Amino acid sequence: MNFDNVLYDSISGVPYYISIIKTGPKKGKIVKHHGCVRYCIKCGTKFFAPHQYTDRGEGKFCSSYCSNSYHPEIYNKRWKGGRRKDGKGYIRIMLPDHPDGDERGYVWEHRIVVESYLKRRLGKNEVIHHINQKPSDNRIENLRAMKRGEHLALHRKLHTKKRAI
Repeated sequence: MNFDNVLYDSISGVPYYISIIKTGPKKGKIVKHHGCVRYCIKCGTKFFAPHQYTDRGEGKFCSSYCSNSYHPEIYNKRWKGGRRKDGKGYIRIMLPDHPDGDERGYVWEHRIVVESYLKRRLGKNEVIHHINQKPSDNRIENLRAMKRGEHLALHRKLHTKKRAI
């Protein structure tokens, strides 16, 4: 929100902003939103929080992105400690500062295990093979780092063996 649009009531001093309803039967009506100016507890951005949110204990974040990525248990009861399993069974860990993290800060756990064992970062062309074919088994004895081409060849070979049986 542009703070040039935030005005202050001349009598009470309460901040508000004005918007115009764009759809529905009240289209074109001017609406005055009272609230307060706050700072996001995740990123520190200044934002306007309408009273309808602040009155019920909300209005702590500037956006849904900041709200969803801020995970202390007191703010998100579904928080499981930054560890989640994807649809294929692979485990991801939240490490927001890791260079290989996705847009939400999650990194594949098997890559972290191998990187810490080898004491170096894995290259973009390196992949991790789960020896027992169980993607959630991230013990170091079950993991093997290899080049992407080697990994494809290994899986072709394994797939061919299964068909022959």
